[in-house]
Amino acid sequence: MGYPDNLTNSAEDQEIARFFTFRPGQPDYVNGPKRNDQWGWLEDYPQHGYVRDQSGKSEQVPVGVSQNASPATKGHCSAFNLPGSFGRSYSKKNGFDPRIDGYLYGWNFQEQW
Repeated sequence: MGYPDNLTNSAEDQEIARFFTFRPGQPDYVNGPKRNDQWGWLEDYPQHGYVRDQSGKSEQVPVGVSQNASPATKGHCSAFNLPGSFGRSYSKKNGFDPRIDGYLYGWNFQEQW
């Protein structure tokens, strides 16, 4: 496990380093972990587990309110305003919430849990 480059040898920084876990991030929304020591930034449903212990339990699973991804990019990162982006009203199971205020119901977030 690495530590951020900006930590010093001060007692305060060493206490922070002992208390928190620092891991490199995986910025892709689809492909999952590329290394055994990284955490996910954001993923499309169903998400991958990151940093598995010997029993197979994941240390982290990314959950987001929505993703700037779309079918046109095969779930990979895209512009937020790209038509069909997986916003708050999107769920893989149900598609897009057809209600005008569908974004208020958080289908995307609910599905990830």
